[in-house]
Amino acid sequence: MIPPTMRAAIRSRYGGPDGIELRTIDVPSLTAGQVLVKVRAASLNQVDHYELRGAPLLSRLMGGFRRPKEIGLGHDFAGDVVAVSPDVADPRVGDAVFGSSIRAFAEYVAVKAEGVVPKPATVSYEVAAAVPVAGLTALQGLRRHGDLQAGQRVLVTGAGGGVGGFGSRIAKALGAEVTATTRSWNLDRVRAMGVDRVFDSAARSGGAADALSVPDRYDLVLDVAGDRSMSALARATRPHGTIVIVGAWRVSMLRILGWFAEARIGSRIRGRRILFFISQRDRADLQTLRELLVAGSITPDIERPYPLVEIAAAVRHLETFRTQGKVVVTT
Repeated sequence: MIPPTMRAAIRSRYGGPDGIELRTIDVPSLTAGQVLVKVRAASLNQVDHYELRGAPLLSRLMGGFRRPKEIGLGHDFAGDVVAVSPDVADPRVGDAVFGSSIRAFAEYVAVKAEGVVPKPATVSYEVAAAVPVAGLTALQGLRRHGDLQAGQRVLVTGAGGGVGGFGSRIAKALGAEVTATTRSWNLDRVRAMGVDRVFDSAARSGGAADALSVPDRYDLVLDVAGDRSMSALARATRPHGTIVIVGAWRVSMLRILGWFAEARIGSRIRGRRILFFISQRDRADLQTLRELLVAGSITPDIERPYPLVEIAAAVRHLETFRTQGKVVVTT
């Protein structure tokens, strides 16, 4: 029996976690092509922090300049299908699924059927919910935009975070030789991901402790951290190699404009392909992540779950930027 109302995390303006309210609202009605999912778990991503704060400016350009266009929060979820539109044949009521949508920090979410895939029976709702946004970003950055090939040398910066962690695991699963950088408190955890080399991202000496010390080393750089100059990344990338920038949300508009210049002009001068992107929901890519989950190649680290009533505390913890894995909310 589907109740008429549900609890959901709502915000009416940009600001910090104190502005999040847990309200009782109507359970969403389905439109053509949608399914209704009883959310069992949802996970937080850095994009949730940026959308909540409305900073940097890029987030407001996309989500509303003065006030947020969307008052709901959250993207990643896993749960059980409880209703489907008449035109939907798959999934079916009772299926356990995971995927991404909007307004996922709630007890129910309405989502396009192509936005979900079956949850593997071998993983928990919490683990499945931790995958979509970060996993899709890493997979698309490496494979679709970076054209990753088996045997290539890959550098993943910011490997202690969600996208970087998935990027390191996915690159290994696709046959790459992986070097990763992360903060000192995450070094052991990143080593446990099975990467070939791990460096402290604080190293800037240009010596043996610096992942960028060897020129022309990497075929592909997945830059999640956004804490090194483009010139340093380019020197460490082989001629005709590729630098894929993921961390556009966390930097200033001035730096983003600089990236545009690098991509259009600097890449020709340096002889490296430089690009950045925002990931897209894609069922085929989500299915690939499901297959990697089943194979045990991308099991994410779950730091701790929070109940939905503590969503503000969960966001505060995310905003420490010292998490040891994914932060998950359960309903």
